[in-house]
Amino acid sequence: MSHELNLRSFNLVIFDLDGVIIDIADCLKSALIDGITKYSLKANPDEILVDLAGLIEKIQATPIPETILNAKELLDVEYLNSADITVLKKLRIASYIYSQFKKNKDENAILYPRIKQLLSILNKKKKLAILTNNRKSSAIKSLNKFGLDQFFEEKNVYGFDETGKFKPEPDGLLKILKDMRVKADKAIFIGDMPTDVIAGNRAGVRTVCVTSGLSQKNDIEKENPYLLLKEIQDLFPILGLD
Repeated sequence: MSHELNLRSFNLVIFDLDGVIIDIADCLKSALIDGITKYSLKANPDEILVDLAGLIEKIQATPIPETILNAKELLDVEYLNSADITVLKKLRIASYIYSQFKKNKDENAILYPRIKQLLSILNKKKKLAILTNNRKSSAIKSLNKFGLDQFFEEKNVYGFDETGKFKPEPDGLLKILKDMRVKADKAIFIGDMPTDVIAGNRAGVRTVCVTSGLSQKNDIEKENPYLLLKEIQDLFPILGLD
């Protein structure tokens, strides 16, 4: 069920990065198609994009030696579980797709429409923070690339390495609330995945979820977000910012 939201009801806005501020969908799909073609995988890109996004988050957050040691468990995903694909080959496939994704993201990722305008307005009225399953250094690099560092102090950019826990664990949100001295009921978290909603609910933070990312609307709805939007720019009329 969706609820009403107004500017007076919150003091802090916590944004996810990829899928909310930065549009990476085409970058990810292109990397996946390259991998499917190169290794002749039997997979439909549209059906496994969300799973791949989760896998890439784990890979970029895990040191290479640990990735190798835990490859069997880490790479236990349906589209890599063919009888003729060894763990070593899984590593090669995952590494190739990940390297293609990084290259695509560096060259072709774009901002969602009107996001810079939204951040500019909110930055004058509210506290802003980033919570991403990427590393903090990677998030800061992306913000700098798009000129968004003016809206987020480095100390208010949180990657998984701040707590060692990924969403849907609430640790990142709880740390932000503590560090920025904001009560949970005075914050909103804007994400694009079911894991974002779960994390928000566990932390007692209202979660606004957009369906313009990689997840299906039905999957997000199952987790009961506070507000479900088609895209981030829908916040303008809701918050009276137009």
